[in-house]
Amino acid sequence: MSKQKPGKPVSVERPPDGLWGSRLAKLRMDRGWSQTELAWRAQMNAGEVSKFETGSREPRVTALCRLCRALNVSADFLLGLADQPTPIETPEKK
Repeated sequence: MSKQKPGKPVSVERPPDGLWGSRLAKLRMDRGWSQTELAWRAQMNAGEVSKFETGSREPRVTALCRLCRALNVSADFLLGLADQPTPIETPEKK
């Protein structure tokens, strides 16, 4: 067996601080939802949503997925890696 050398790490430019929290808040307000309403839809508590919006806490992957589903936007947009709020594609039910 030959050993392969690892490749160079992928360099990803970090979005500006606060971008994801401000996008989260804007998406929520555009829908006319309170933090409590978004929290209910994303199956979390309103305190978490508040901390995410203010940037005092970053979400775990499961929380990010729940927020994306509740808001119907891609994680790439919410995290600042894409400029357009692409809706989530859901598989068709048979």
